[in-house]
Parts: sequence; C-alpha cells; structure tokens
Amino acid sequence: MQVLVMGVQISLLRALGLLIDMAIIRFRVAFLLALILLGGCSSIQSWKSEREYKHRYQKALSNIDQEECKARGGNVFPVGILQMPACVIRNEDAGKECSDHSQCIGLCLIQDKYVEINTKAYGTCQHDNMPFGCSAEVKAGVVDSYTICVD
Repeated sequence: MQVLVMGVQISLLRALGLLIDMAIIRFRVAFLLALILLGGCSSIQSWKSEREYKHRYQKALSNIDQEECKARGGNVFPVGILQMPACVIRNEDAGKECSDHSQCIGLCLIQDKYVEINTKAYGTCQHDNMPFGCSAEVKAGVVDSYTICVD
C-alpha cells in the first residue's frame, strides 16, 4: 500500500509539474502576444504623430511670408526642439559687447553659463531673433535675470 501511495504521490507530482509547465507556456504565449499587439499600437501612434507633425510643420511654414523674411535679411529654418520653421533674422550687431539691451537690436545676454543675479557683467548682443539656448539678460551693467534655457 505504501508503494501504491508513493506511486500516487509521484503521479500527482508529475501531473502538478505538467500543469505548472503548461501555465508557464500559456504565460509566455500571452506575453508575446501582448508585445506584438503593443508594438502594433506604437507604430500606429508613431504614424499618427508623424502625420500630425507634418501637418503642424506645413501650417507653421504657410504662416511665414518667405518673401518678407528674405527682404528683412532672414532665412526660414527649422528651429527649437520641435524643429518648426521660423524666419530667423541675424542681428547686425550680433556678438557686440554690451551692458544693456538699449545698446543692441535684440537683447544683451550672457550665454551658456550661470551667473549670479545682480552681478556686474558685460554681455553680448543677441545673435538673432530666436530665443533658443541658455542665457541671462544684462541690464544697466548687471545680470538682471536667472540663466534660463529655452528650446
């Protein structure tokens, strides 16, 4: 009887092992199906995003009077993190040393470094009409704003 009980116990363990193996296989199949389905969704989302980006790009481009941009000495370029088109006009005094925005066509800036606010400083005149990059504004010979980064 003990052998029979042991035989039954062994059979139950084998059956339990088979059930566990089948559950693992089912889990793996379900996981792979989920990956495939989610991958499909992301490609659809990517396609929608790309289509929307192209639409926004074309809309931004159509809002620019390219002849007027050229007449003002500018060129249309994709700018910023979103790479949307804009009329970029280089300032004639770009890079000139300054201590106040009144000395520049654009702003008087300290670019690409952190400077304490209210510190005496000289900056340079803004290169173009785009606000992108890291800078602090100089007014009346002192740093007037915190360094901020725009993209």
